Amino acid sequence: MSRADSLHRDVTATSAPLTPAAIAEITRVLSPAQAVALTMWAEGRSRLEPRRGWVPNPVAAMADVANVIANRRHDPRWRRMTMKEICLQRAQFSCWLPIGGADNYEALMRQAQQLLAGEDIGPTLRACLEIASACASGVFEDRLDGATHYYAAWATPPRWTAPPARRVAERWGHRFYAGVR
Repeated sequence: MSRADSLHRDVTATSAPLTPAAIAEITRVLSPAQAVALTMWAEGRSRLEPRRGWVPNPVAAMADVANVIANRRHDPRWRRMTMKEICLQRAQFSCWLPIGGADNYEALMRQAQQLLAGEDIGPTLRACLEIASACASGVFEDRLDGATHYYAAWATPPRWTAPPARRVAERWGHRFYAGVR
């Protein structure tokens, strides 16, 4: 029996309403690799540019989000958590917050429904799943010098960006930090 078969049909049907119970069931049954893939897709798929608005990002930008998740697995503060728990940890990745609305949270949940229902998820999310599987198996190479945090470059810098934190990269609309305490 597949994971989608074990779910109530109303949860995985992409036309099903995203009730709190359906959302809880969706997040419960996601595998670690699926949670990472969905997080990287939702967090990295676009960036806000002045005078242009939201601009699509390449899969490389989404891989940067996976890199942060993988780096957290090596940080003592996160070491006891699974990759799925890291993704779903309260207020760590805004895509999992209901306040994100239709553009982010609801889009993420619809993608999760499609994924769990075995529907076509498209080449971008498929690529995210491949990268997430590499992260889950421990073969993902760190390209961000140990970065465990990031924020959108257009946003006000969070308090955690103060020293000893250090910016290690800025690309695809995100600023990446290592050494965050």
